[in-house]
Amino acid sequence: MQIYDISREFLSAPIFDGDPAPNLSLVQSMDRGDMYNLSMLSACLHTATHIDAPLHFVDNGASIDEIDLSLFMGECDVIACNGFDDDIVGEDIERLVRPGAKRVLFKTVGRCRLTLSGAFALISAGVKLVGIDDVSIATDDQTAAVHRELALAGVCILEGLTLSHVQSGRYSLFALPIKIEGTEAAPCRAILMK
Repeated sequence: MQIYDISREFLSAPIFDGDPAPNLSLVQSMDRGDMYNLSMLSACLHTATHIDAPLHFVDNGASIDEIDLSLFMGECDVIACNGFDDDIVGEDIERLVRPGAKRVLFKTVGRCRLTLSGAFALISAGVKLVGIDDVSIATDDQTAAVHRELALAGVCILEGLTLSHVQSGRYSLFALPIKIEGTEAAPCRAILMK
């Protein structure tokens, strides 16, 4: 069995425009003569590899602690968006996503993101989790619409992946969010197994 860590390093990962940068500080340090090391982290919940809950774009949507954890574990397809550097539209989904796929991760080239037509095609195909190796799943001009439609359809969103070392194919995904009650997102450690 091979394990692929597809999580970004938390402090050095790219940040969505306008989000606060993470900050790690030492509260206690053995180097300063303290008995132990103790760190404090301040960060946006959408930093590095994370899962968006419906609450992110849907008022009264499910928070991260209310989502069925089984959605974040199981068979998953990694799809390389090779051969095009455009955004992912509905026709691409019909061509690239195999029938019956429940979890799909897009390995992109350049700045390739999901459009609204792509989101509708994923929903129609029955996909329950979609991920991408970028800070956001959606194109800049359709950010709210894409997130909202996926959330309303019960499709989980996994953002901030690193897939450069992973080939296209079928894997087992494990990407459990940190349990933080009532929040719209949470960091996670995502791995693929083959």
